[in-house]
Amino acid sequence: EFEQQQPGRNNTVQEVEFHTQILTMSQWPFQAPPKMNIPSKLNNISMIFRNFYDRKFQNRELNWLYDKGSVVVQTTYLPKAYQLEVSVVQCAILMQLNERDSLSVKELMD
Repeated sequence: EFEQQQPGRNNTVQEVEFHTQILTMSQWPFQAPPKMNIPSKLNNISMIFRNFYDRKFQNRELNWLYDKGSVVVQTTYLPKAYQLEVSVVQCAILMQLNERDSLSVKELMD
């Protein structure tokens, strides 16, 4: 249903193909995820989905478990494009490296 509200985009939100799996607490026991700041592009996508979900299910709480997710990224800097499946944390780091050639651990944690 979310995909149908993104006309002509085939699961694409802001140039990113986006899929979710919604699990209930009985299917996946909740554990507090590690705190992390995700890049604005990923955060914007999650907020678009959260708004959709909140409108559809007004009495349910949505928690993002970034440590359980994965992201497929495609390289653009090599002659041949490669797709890499990485964790959300790894994706966040790679997205920051799109902006700069190097980052310290402290910069990554900020």
